[in-house]
Amino acid sequence: MILLNYTSLDGLLPHSAVRLFLQNLPLNKAQSLSRLVDDKQRTASILGLVLLKNAVQQLDIRDFSYHQLNFSPNRKPSSSTNIEFNITHSDNVVACAVSQKSALGIDSETMEHNHNPLLRHVFNETELQQIDDGTQNFFNLWVKKEAVAKAIGCGVTGMKHIQVDQHTAHYQNQLWYLHQLALHDNDVSYLACKQPVPDVKAHHYSFSDCLNLCTIKNVLSQSHG
Repeated sequence: MILLNYTSLDGLLPHSAVRLFLQNLPLNKAQSLSRLVDDKQRTASILGLVLLKNAVQQLDIRDFSYHQLNFSPNRKPSSSTNIEFNITHSDNVVACAVSQKSALGIDSETMEHNHNPLLRHVFNETELQQIDDGTQNFFNLWVKKEAVAKAIGCGVTGMKHIQVDQHTAHYQNQLWYLHQLALHDNDVSYLACKQPVPDVKAHHYSFSDCLNLCTIKNVLSQSHG
């Protein structure tokens, strides 16, 4: 089973809540979030972690803490507990996918007209021709590749070697299945996993819901205590 928790990015967390929340994180992650100058990006990153903790609780994993997470540079985030997780955020949504059995990756991008400047580092000639046919093609290809890259942990440098079609992707000797998600009308979103028909349980939380989840609830109560 894959748990998919997501929320609309409809507001910003209070600075007092952010400061208290950062105290719950590994030092390197807290420092990287504190250095962000974009409050919306910081809020999105924190909400992703809130959704992660909520999913872990749904899996009935006890004694989870953010200090069990590893945020090493140039490596996909991981946990010392027996879970696989991946977080994405766009201009519109924040989503977290969690599984106890399956490697996975998730990506969501808000469709706009500006194509990523890394085109020739990510797409082969055939894919570049498809991109020329329209913005929708660009985002479908980009998000599929990004979801697989996040599942593998290969980063942008490996994306050109990921071959995608409508429902699957290949990287070296690995086969990944691609599943389109409906997270927001203006977003293209895909989940990459090893199952052709995964058992995905999705739950949407409103922004106000997120303020009452997990440690955020405690942070806000402390800030007023």
